[in-house]
Parts: sequence; C-alpha cells; structure tokens
Amino acid sequence: MPAKKKKSMEPKKPKKELIQKKAAEAQAAKPKKELIQKKAAEGKSAKIKKMPESLNTKELKKLERRFRQRRAATARSPGVDLQSRRFRLLLRVGFWTVIVILVVAYVFGEWLASKRPLPPPPPPAEKTEFIGADAIVPIGCREVNDAVFARLEGLAIGSQNAQEVQKSLIQDKRLPLEIENSLGMRFRLVPTLGTFLMGSPKTEENRKPDELLHVMQIPSEFYLGKYEVTQAQFEKLMGVNPSFNPVPGSDRPVERVTWYQAVEFCNELCKREGLPKGSYRLPLEWEWEYACRAGTQTPFYCGGDRQHLKLFAEFAGNNYKRPVPVGGKRPNSWGLYNMHGNVWEWCQNRFYLYKSKQVDKYKRTIRGGSYRVTWDTCRSASRLRLTGTSEGSMLGFRVLRLITPKTVRRASGVKPPAEPAKEEPAPAQGEPSPAGQGAREDET
Repeated sequence: MPAKKKKSMEPKKPKKELIQKKAAEAQAAKPKKELIQKKAAEGKSAKIKKMPESLNTKELKKLERRFRQRRAATARSPGVDLQSRRFRLLLRVGFWTVIVILVVAYVFGEWLASKRPLPPPPPPAEKTEFIGADAIVPIGCREVNDAVFARLEGLAIGSQNAQEVQKSLIQDKRLPLEIENSLGMRFRLVPTLGTFLMGSPKTEENRKPDELLHVMQIPSEFYLGKYEVTQAQFEKLMGVNPSFNPVPGSDRPVERVTWYQAVEFCNELCKREGLPKGSYRLPLEWEWEYACRAGTQTPFYCGGDRQHLKLFAEFAGNNYKRPVPVGGKRPNSWGLYNMHGNVWEWCQNRFYLYKSKQVDKYKRTIRGGSYRVTWDTCRSASRLRLTGTSEGSMLGFRVLRLITPKTVRRASGVKPPAEPAKEEPAPAQGEPSPAGQGAREDET
C-alpha cells in the first residue's frame, strides 16, 4: 500500500499570499525566459523544451550550461575537424621527414669527406737568414730571429718580383727583414722600387674621380708596422685605451683614435727610445699605397676578385661586426697584414688632389677601408678625408720607422756605414711632397 503523506505541521499560509509570491517569481523569470526563446528562434541552439511557468536559480544555470554545450557542438563541423587533423598530421610527417633527410645527408657528407685524400700541406714559409752582429738595425730595436718571408700563394702579379727586391736589399745592406722595438711592435722592411704608379686606371671597377693614375717616387727604403697598432700597445705607452670596446691586453687594433692622438703616440715613442722627433711617424699617403701594393697594380694586392678578398681582408663581405685581432688574414708579399679592411688608417699628410695639387687645409687622409665598408672602399687606391679631430670605432693607424744614418746602428755596436740609406725629405706640416708629384694622364 502506498505510504500516506505526512501532514505538514507548519501553519498554512493564506491563499492570497501564495498567489502573490508565484506572480512575483513568474515576473522575475520572464526576461530570462524571453532570452532563451529568442536564441532558440534564431537557430543557435537545439529545440528547447517547454519552459515551466517559473524557474529557480539552480535550474536556470543548468539550462544555460546545456545551451552552451549544444551551441559549441553545433559550431564544430565533423568534416572540418577531420580535415584540420589530417593537415596537422601531414605537417608533422613532412617536418620529421626533412629532419631525417638532412641528418642522413650530413652523415653521408662527413663519410665522403673522410674518404677523400687530404690536400698536400702548403710548403713551409722561407725563413730569412739571421744576420746577427753584422745587422744594421734602427736604434731601440732588435732583429727578429724567427722572421719568415710571406707566402706568395694567392697574391697578384708583381708580388714575386717585389719580394725578390726585398731579399736583395737584405743581402746588400744587411738590414733585417723584421725588427721589434722596445714596446714589442714589429716592423717589416719595405724596399724601394724607385717609382710606382699611384692611383687607379680608368678601367678599374668602382673607381673614384680623385684616383688619377700618376707616377710617384719612393727615394729610400723604410720600415712599416707589420700590424696596426693594438689596444695593448697604445695603452702601455699612453696609459689610456680610447677604443669603443676596450679590452686590456687585447691584440685588436686600437680605434676611436684621432689624427692628433696617433701623432702624439709616435712622438712619445721617439721620446721613449731617445730618438729625434719624426723617427717614428705616420706613413705619408704615397708611402702607404706603395707598401700596400707591394709591386702589384690590381685593385687589391691579392688581385681583383672580391670573393678572393675574404682571405685577405676584414670588410662588410665577411665581418660588419667589429675589428678583429691583427694578423688574422693573409699578408702581402712584404709581410704586411690588414692593409685592406679591419680599421681605417690615418696618414701623415693633408688630403690633396693629384692633378691640381690643391690641398684641403682641414682634412687628413685615411686609407685601407674597415670592417664595415664594401669591397670597393678597401681597394689599394681608395682614399677618403676626415678632419684631424674625427674619431670612430673604425679609425686606427700603423707606424712607420725611418732609416737614417742618425737612427741606425750595427747590432755589434760598430759604427755603421756613413749612408746605409738615403733619407727622404719629409714634407712640412703634412703637405704633399714635391718629389715625384708629376701627374700624368691615365694611360690604361
């Protein structure tokens, strides 16, 4: 038998109050009811069951949750979802297939490389004869006993002849191939070939109008810095390192140097070794180009191929970041490193026009290019001008050491011959030298 309902002990509320309470609940649920009916009418949800006259809060939340689930399920089409899953699978398979192919190719390439015969080692560099006690060395310097001649592989035509002249000078005048001064700076012997063609021919690619080809005279030999002056050398002598990124003891070239700071360095070097002022100085522009060319007439001392230049220079084609330690690339036939690229190098003289000899009283010449310029700005004939107070992370220098009767001695202490080398008259205040300045029309 069905259980009898227990009678509630609560007092019955008046009928009028119950009617009013139900009417209020119906009025409160009316906006939500209308919203649900509107969504159903727009087709955004499934069919809605007939709503009761009134809904409490719990039932309303449950109903809204059901509508959201149905709407989300309706938005997802089974066909589209399957296609996207297939596409993602194909992407994963393709990616891993490419990875496997690359790994197999790398391993196979390494295996092939290991089976190839190794190329023969390059011939050892020819070592110069150590002159010893008979050597005529600049005062304050010593002969480097392990110096070698530069290798000629990859250098342009004319390099071999220039090196032969260097060897003859060592034999004839007993001048060492390489010397080292009291600061640890090394210098290479630059022989004189008499005259050379300065500038560039009209056929040279990216040639500038101020590079008129003309004959210049180099009256005597000299020593030129094997490398650019380094941060360690500059700081040791001057007590400061003006470089943009100073590194104590670094072999990187010192940069952010003004022309006046470079000249002051040379003067302090003369004082350090008790030499007349000017024994150490910056190279004149024609001395710089002559030493850079080393007997060649091509855009670079390694020829004219800009790709081949990457073996000999630091420039935008293989660097464009920062100066690198000196001596990292191949030298020219006289053993001078970084004549192309790395940092610009100050010259002693003011900038002047080859043909008219007109001098810019406010600008000094810089040569060689830097790590941030293109190949054509690194050419042997390329030249720019800057005020002497200019500074930047691309401006450095190298030092020239004169060979004069008053600044040389025999290593044994015996007085050297009266004139081991003819002294070149230095131009006053960096002006162009009158010797060998006769410009000629471009003939090539």
